[in-house]
Amino acid sequence: VGTLLHSRHPMFLWWGPELIQIYNDAYLPSFGKGKHPAAMGQRGAECWQEIWPIIFPQIDDAMSRAEASWNEDHLVPVWRNERIEEVYWTYGYSPIFCESGDVGGTLVVCTETTAKVVGERRRRVVRSLANVVAHATDVAAVLTAAAEVLAKAPSDVPFALIYMADEPGGELRVSQCVALGEAEMWMAWSADSCGTSITARQVTAQRSASPSMPRADPSSKPIEQRPSSSGRTRSGSRCQDVHGPKPRRRRSSRRSVTARARAPE
Repeated sequence: VGTLLHSRHPMFLWWGPELIQIYNDAYLPSFGKGKHPAAMGQRGAECWQEIWPIIFPQIDDAMSRAEASWNEDHLVPVWRNERIEEVYWTYGYSPIFCESGDVGGTLVVCTETTAKVVGERRRRVVRSLANVVAHATDVAAVLTAAAEVLAKAPSDVPFALIYMADEPGGELRVSQCVALGEAEMWMAWSADSCGTSITARQVTAQRSASPSMPRADPSSKPIEQRPSSSGRTRSGSRCQDVHGPKPRRRRSSRRSVTARARAPE
């Protein structure tokens, strides 16, 4: 326990048949908001109800059979910051032995890799988007290709609306939509008509399908694809979380396209 508490690497210990929890300060950021400090001294099954079916078999291997395990960039979605978050970990479970030689607990040495895994995944989407639109021959092809790429990235772009102006400075209209049904499209159209905004939570509430996968932390910049004079696109910043009304007019003299997507908060 002393080694664990003084280590600067995130470490976590389940001890005894009830799997009472002890962890060090380096582990605290992994909790986010919601579990600490109640988690200290708590039973493991009570603290980690949302992931117990995932982690208990590995704990049982360590406690019952003294078998260690190793996981790299493994998805273990946990409840923190008042929601289920998409969280990836590289971690190992190791048996800890008592003086009698029996297994007394399970030691967890872990590193959260969410930023790396999600960042690499989103860069692949950006590269795919840049590649397909670079080979498009006209605006219609750009729009179709962009929508197809976004549709294949539901973890980062759960839905999207792509607007296009028919003439320079003209009013934008929806040209392509991704992962939106008729009712959700009507919601988006109504919001735009009133000059207000539509949030991902509103869209999610409208959907009758099962809840979507937990997602990593949302951010706050839009996706924009603006055709140049040659008809090819220039990719802007890509993020999940866009909040704001549809623009009414464009000052640019060029024909313009704007793709907007919003992820759950």
